[in-house]
Amino acid sequence: MSAEELAIWLLLAGAGVGAVVGVRMIHESRRLSIDVLLLLIAFALLIAGALTAVTNMNPDLVGPRGERVMTSPRALLDRGVSEEQL
Repeated sequence: MSAEELAIWLLLAGAGVGAVVGVRMIHESRRLSIDVLLLLIAFALLIAGALTAVTNMNPDLVGPRGERVMTSPRALLDRGVSEEQL
């Protein structure tokens, strides 16, 4: 696992913990304050950004125009990847 992947997974874990804490704060206080709402929005944006980064880090998952790409060995050979690179 590279340093970038580790950083993204730690970011996802932290955002998940933050979201759980935010939901518990709402549940305990029985009302939604602006601080808690902003906290939940921030963690939702963190999760969305991390998931986007994970998707963009793996070039086999997303093609040059953003479409999903098959990653089977046959599909990679058809795209010009040599057998040695597989």
